Amino acid sequence: MSVSSHPMTATARTCSVRRSYPGSPGPSELAGGQLAFSVCVVALLWTLAVPSLLQGQPVTEADRVVAPQTFTPEFADMRFGSDVAIGYQEQPVFLSTAPGIGGVYRGRRTSHGWIFRGLLPEDMWGSTVATRGADEIFGLVEHGSAVGEVWSAGTWHSLFEGIDGAPGALDVFPGVIVVGMPGYGNGAGRVRVFRYNAKFDIWLSDPPLDGELSEGFGTSVALDPGTGFLLVGAPGAGDNGKVQTFAYDGSWIEWVALLPPPEFDSQSGAAFGTSLAVEEDWVAVGAPAANKIFSGIGIPADDVGAVLMYQDDFLTYDFREFFQEMHEGDALGTDVALGSVEGELLLAVGSPGADLGAANTGGVRTFTLGPGETMWTERQHLIASDRGQGDALGTSVDVFERRVVAGAPGWDYCDPGLLCVADVGSVYVFEHVGAIFIDGFETGDLSAWSAP
Repeated sequence: MSVSSHPMTATARTCSVRRSYPGSPGPSELAGGQLAFSVCVVALLWTLAVPSLLQGQPVTEADRVVAPQTFTPEFADMRFGSDVAIGYQEQPVFLSTAPGIGGVYRGRRTSHGWIFRGLLPEDMWGSTVATRGADEIFGLVEHGSAVGEVWSAGTWHSLFEGIDGAPGALDVFPGVIVVGMPGYGNGAGRVRVFRYNAKFDIWLSDPPLDGELSEGFGTSVALDPGTGFLLVGAPGAGDNGKVQTFAYDGSWIEWVALLPPPEFDSQSGAAFGTSLAVEEDWVAVGAPAANKIFSGIGIPADDVGAVLMYQDDFLTYDFREFFQEMHEGDALGTDVALGSVEGELLLAVGSPGADLGAANTGGVRTFTLGPGETMWTERQHLIASDRGQGDALGTSVDVFERRVVAGAPGWDYCDPGLLCVADVGSVYVFEHVGAIFIDGFETGDLSAWSAP
């Protein structure tokens, strides 16, 4: 239920009753009726205004989750939340990496809170995670080598091993897994597509797709279920990066390349293609090192970041619009995620360098696109209720149905009276209801509500 739906119904019902009250009012009744009518008008206007007002306000998390360890100095620089993915297995489930200790964790929401399981084979180092539907996977790299593996988080077994490099990006569909290895070949990058062969119960690889020197090909990967295209981010390509698309016809064939719009020609190093998300016929591309774009006014700022929106149009992806942060170093677009909530598309964009009360607390900006709409509308800014300097919320984001999950790998654990343990990391879960996110303010509980 949206925040406005119940109050709107109650207000309309009250006003209707007062308008139809039988009999001719006396002076006192008339005054009371006028007051009641005024109250109804004010209430109705407020009900209409509240969702719009809230859409522009920051909102805090519904849940904050930390890894289930005793926080002692050996867990410093754990960086839980460096990569996150959320799905649903009877209850919400999310995966998160903790690269500082090599860990991968699977959290499952229950009536008693979040229950965790550590997922880390011996002598392996967790690198990235992905979910889609019933599929939950994570990438590993062997200690002391560049050999990688991909494991199933749900069934806890290796899907395939001995791949060319450390998995840096994953996408998964039933029977298909895409692995991006941006560090392969001295940073040229490589992508492999694996297909499941049910007859032999084995994953088989398509021929590899390789980038060029220093492109970081495979930094982000995404399969577009609508077109069947494979999209691969190469943020080091050319001046500002690119996203290369591939069509499948027995083998992967290069299709069109998504490039930044001409507004980016005045700079270099925007890192376009660092992050990717696909939903329906829309593609979101993050460029976290983009500088501020002007229309003749403003103060120059570097690395504000940007997210750029492309739409499928007869097997091509046409640029539609882009959004930017305002302040230097905000790094909007470090990660992006797209989802659908009751026919409305929801975009979440991480901005880990944003300063919200302290340096680099980070945040997540959200946008929606309703049925029949052609332009995206900015909604609420998602922030942490306990945000602190260097938390870097928005380093990783994911969307599933009504939830946005975001990692803050720089979060510090501080026990009252004890020393703080730096960069333990934390994961925040935000709840989307109707057209807005809620965190307790709308229900009258002000304890969770905060704003910078």
